[in-house]
Amino acid sequence: MGAWEALGANMRARLAGFPQLEGTLDELDALILESKELQARQDVYRRQLRELTAQSRNLERRGTSLRNKLVAGAQSVYGVESQQMVEFGVNPRLPKKRPRLTREQREKLEAAEKVLAAASGSPDALAKQ
Repeated sequence: MGAWEALGANMRARLAGFPQLEGTLDELDALILESKELQARQDVYRRQLRELTAQSRNLERRGTSLRNKLVAGAQSVYGVESQQMVEFGVNPRLPKKRPRLTREQREKLEAAEKVLAAASGSPDALAKQ
């Protein structure tokens, strides 16, 4: 738009040399005016959009805070692992699964259990030997 305004101003200054372009120059001036009005409307809508976005984010923050308080209250009554939490749209915390032991780790564990059982004099340990 700035380039259009510069062109229009420079052509107006030299209009005597281009009388046939006066109508086109008038159209350009009208187009520049319309463009400025449209730009002003866009600025208003952009400002409104920023305001609405800020309000929306504020509502989302408040909603999340209230949800967290309600979930914490339900968890304090039912427990975090309770399946009843599903009724409130919350997945219960499942107990952590033990990582799988490798063959080497399993053999070491079994050997340690045998040593402990033999030391305690357990009849099961003596039967396993």
